[in-house]
Amino acid sequence: MDSCLLEKVTSALEKMQYNFSDHIKLTQLVGGITNKIYLIEFEDNKFIIRECGNNTERVINRDLEYRIIKELNQAKSKLKKKTSEEISKLF
Repeated sequence: MDSCLLEKVTSALEKMQYNFSDHIKLTQLVGGITNKIYLIEFEDNKFIIRECGNNTERVINRDLEYRIIKELNQAKSKLKKKTSEEISKLF
């Protein structure tokens, strides 16, 4: 496990004002092609952190990727307000 990454994650969580102890669980997930993906768990919180691979910005437009993820999250919020019947009508 990359100790530098753990330090960065710890620092980021502190900036987000989350109170947590040293009992944080960090698991590297499999399946990332161009990223390392980690599941971070503490208390009742779970987060997914992606560490972009070296030089992947040469083949992946990270700005576009971010905008797409942001739009998908907004769409997800709207779908949560609909019933499963309403959602199935969309497809």
